[in-house]
Amino acid sequence: MARLIEKKYRANDLPVKSINNAFIRDFELYFRVDRNCNNNSTVKYLKKIRKIINFVLANDWISKDPFTGIKFHYEKTDWPFLADSELEVIENKSLSMPQPKRRIVCKS
Repeated sequence: MARLIEKKYRANDLPVKSINNAFIRDFELYFRVDRNCNNNSTVKYLKKIRKIINFVLANDWISKDPFTGIKFHYEKTDWPFLADSELEVIENKSLSMPQPKRRIVCKS
């Protein structure tokens, strides 16, 4: 969000009262275009912002819900299972990482 605020509003921070429907739509566009997020990732981020806005509304820090008229829809994704040949490649992969040095601590 900080990158969007710096880019669009040329500021480090925005007052909560300045968050409106246009800001939410700019935020959505920022994730879709600038950050190249797919629909489900964008919806995930917007839902997190919505939780914050609900907290702000509950404390009467703003009077109007900026999410009015905005609906989110996750797209169904169908991730295929790995084929046996793909699993075999993973099983046979040699992973070498340096082992951390272990200290032996003796308790007396």
